[in-house]
Amino acid sequence: WRIAIADDGSALFVGDARVPRVLHIPFDASLPNLLVAEEIPTATVVADLALAAEPGDELFGVGPWSHLFVAGVDRARVDIYDLDNGSWIDVNPLDGVHGGLDLRSPVVGLSTAPDPILLQSQNDAEIRDEARVVVVTTFDGSVRMLNALTGCQAVTTDGPAAFYSQSAGTAE
Repeated sequence: WRIAIADDGSALFVGDARVPRVLHIPFDASLPNLLVAEEIPTATVVADLALAAEPGDELFGVGPWSHLFVAGVDRARVDIYDLDNGSWIDVNPLDGVHGGLDLRSPVVGLSTAPDPILLQSQNDAEIRDEARVVVVTTFDGSVRMLNALTGCQAVTTDGPAAFYSQSAGTAE
């Protein structure tokens, strides 16, 4: 139904079209004929999914992380599963609702941006923050970006955009 592949090709994630779950299928190069699927239960049937991961940065005290973003067919939010801890992340523990970020409109699609982007926020040294993001399109026509580490909305000065080459007519 919906598929996401780890950047290093070490695993496949498959969203089930009928059962509320994602199948995590790790690839073991030493045993190519043996595939064992781990089931990750979801709140509802999966509409789309995306995978985001970073190796970490010792200089800034950030360890490696890997998150699976899951949009349900009957939910107006994106839930985030921490693949390292094997648990769902509560994006905003103060709102009284356990789970992901409420987007106020059903999710149509998810996609992980290939590179980190500059955010509107700055750190203490007045350097703009940079983050990996997951781009979310919703039924009401909105395009939003979620910080792939925290699940919070990512805000830029320009907003989400695609850049096109005028001469070739292709996306860059």
